[in-house]
Amino acid sequence: CTALLQAEVNIVQAIPLIIRPHGNPAVALMVDNLEMAMETLTSKGFTMLTEGDLAEEE
Repeated sequence: CTALLQAEVNIVQAIPLIIRPHGNPAVALMVDNLEMAMETLTSKGFTMLTEGDLAEEE
């Protein structure tokens, strides 16, 4: 993700999710700086999901 690259946040793992919350594609990311990644992605218009959000879809 370009936004994370510009913020100098490294992606350790990226896993596409089979569950599509609210019909939208989703990806689980493991990063080296969670707080910076969340701040960066939120500022770029991405939506953060929690385990609870995913459990509601089941």
